[in-house]
Amino acid sequence: MKDMKKTLLAGLAAAVICTCNVGNADAVNWQQFGSDSAGVSWFIDVDSVQRNDNSATIDVKAQDSEGFHFIATEEFNRKDKTIRDVKVTLYNPQGYVEAEDPVDNVYRPVNAGSPSEAVYYYLWAPEENATVDQAKATKVDKKADKKAKKEEKKKK
Repeated sequence: MKDMKKTLLAGLAAAVICTCNVGNADAVNWQQFGSDSAGVSWFIDVDSVQRNDNSATIDVKAQDSEGFHFIATEEFNRKDKTIRDVKVTLYNPQGYVEAEDPVDNVYRPVNAGSPSEAVYYYLWAPEENATVDQAKATKVDKKADKKAKKEEKKKK
């Protein structure tokens, strides 16, 4: 009888865990980065970012005022300043999948003023906005100067 109660409790616990985790954004870190004139709010999952100097993949969410939203895994090409959809899924306000859109795997330009441009600059800040820690830069320059002087003395 005790074993049957334990089995029943374990089964109930598993069912509760499964039903409580229904949804699409339980283990992500959504950060809003803007909204557009149509009332759509745009978010990025900062924990999904996979980036190097050439390309990046990131999850982006767009949500309307009624709660419908899509989550797209996007791949950016830094050099060409292009983007392509890897996966696009539409969710209802309750968080259930409504549809998974087919993707064409074609890169398209990142347009000025678009949400994709905001994400692009989140991934790679424009060079004119890059900041340099002058104290560190000066320290590095002094070390390089000392090393060059030592090498020059050795040659003489």
